[in-house]
Amino acid sequence: MPLSNTRLVFVNYARIGNGVTTPSIYTTISTPASDASYPPVNLLNADRYTPWIYPGSGSASIYVYMGSTAVTINSLGLLDYELLTSGTAPTGMNVYTSTDGTTFTPTTPGTFTLANNTNLTINAVSAKYVLFQFNGVPTARFKVGSLLIGEAPALANFAARPVGLNFGTTHAGREVTVQRTRTIMHTLSGLPVITDFGNPARAFVIHMTSWGGTYVDTIRAAMDVLIAQSGSIAYFDENDKLWEVVPSNNAVRYSLRAFNIYDVDIALDELP
Repeated sequence: MPLSNTRLVFVNYARIGNGVTTPSIYTTISTPASDASYPPVNLLNADRYTPWIYPGSGSASIYVYMGSTAVTINSLGLLDYELLTSGTAPTGMNVYTSTDGTTFTPTTPGTFTLANNTNLTINAVSAKYVLFQFNGVPTARFKVGSLLIGEAPALANFAARPVGLNFGTTHAGREVTVQRTRTIMHTLSGLPVITDFGNPARAFVIHMTSWGGTYVDTIRAAMDVLIAQSGSIAYFDENDKLWEVVPSNNAVRYSLRAFNIYDVDIALDELP
């Protein structure tokens, strides 16, 4: 059974250096409160491990300006969201977009449920600004590693630089391996001493079957972009769950089934 919801977002419009937009934190309306050592600009860097930290009081609204040219978006995300202290947590998050920085319109749908690597798939909209507004009156400290603002296009919708890939009906399934860094040593009496380093992470292999016809050149172009990625990309699985991943060392494998008909496997590693 095809898993047609699966897609990749190659270009994150909320990330500095993405090659398409020039994102910045827009402070004309309000400036998000932050720990002095973890400012909101960290949300725009390609490093989820140096986060923005909300200090427990003040504005929890993040306005992102993507530049003077509007872009089409349909995929939003919070990467590495985590509560750091006790207290009142945000009750959720609403999202709004704007083309002028003054009038902000709710997205459809418009509300996040907060979790680590949480996402919101919205009706496509053209925007220059995106507002991520945490709800409630949070008193707990929390962190967000980075933001996702992107587009997962239709299968053949590729611009001069592809922004993503929608697998359509060719996604036949996937494999998932949970992996972690672990050492196992033994005492003189033979008892095992197990030490785990960091958090477990997943390795994915996405299987696509019978690529052919008009899609051969499209998938080849997309795979060239995928292989060339130097940073992370967003992977939405068949359940619409968001994973931040990097292409594996052997990221793409082609198998020729018949003339101009291919099976393709894509290997991705989760960032823990």
